[in-house]
Amino acid sequence: MEKEIFTKRSHIHAPVETVFNWHSRPGALERLSPPWDPLQVIEKKGGIEKGATAVLKMKVGPVPFKWVAEHTDYEANRFFRDRQVKGPLAHWVHTHLFAPDGANACFIEDQIEYALRFHPFGNFFGGSLVRNKLESIFHYRHTTTAWDIAALMSGRNKTKTPMNILISGASGIIGSALIPFLTTGGNHVTRLVRRGTLPEKKEVR
Repeated sequence: MEKEIFTKRSHIHAPVETVFNWHSRPGALERLSPPWDPLQVIEKKGGIEKGATAVLKMKVGPVPFKWVAEHTDYEANRFFRDRQVKGPLAHWVHTHLFAPDGANACFIEDQIEYALRFHPFGNFFGGSLVRNKLESIFHYRHTTTAWDIAALMSGRNKTKTPMNILISGASGIIGSALIPFLTTGGNHVTRLVRRGTLPEKKEVR
């Protein structure tokens, strides 16, 4: 199995504690999912700490599959790490790194060690495709992180009190994007639904 390394590093104008906490809040994973390559969280236990798990529904083209991830290591304000337990790749370990750059800025870095199935044919036929996809996904992720953190810091200048927000149309295009934006900002969101409610998802009728 031949392993590849992908790295993406960006500078964020916010304290490292703020950026790390943003990643630890509910909705961060959904918020970082690009609209052209969406994912659905089917089941989640814990957050980003060691031992937390998540079951995701994703697609490769028109083909759906489940990705089971397990968080294997964690140190507050420095890094957290997850690995693929079940999914389309032969190997996947993703380390999320955070490094302060003075008191009011930091660097974020994603390091991914991965391997395709059916070596060497997988690398020959799909190696460049996977790397290009990672480039586009993590460009989106880092851009979204920077934008959301800037909005959070701007809002923090006005109030530090989290808001309690009721959202209708939560499953629509706008609602499904708005809720992760609000929850990663530290707010509490309740979904207004017409069907039966799911208390664990903070829903009301």
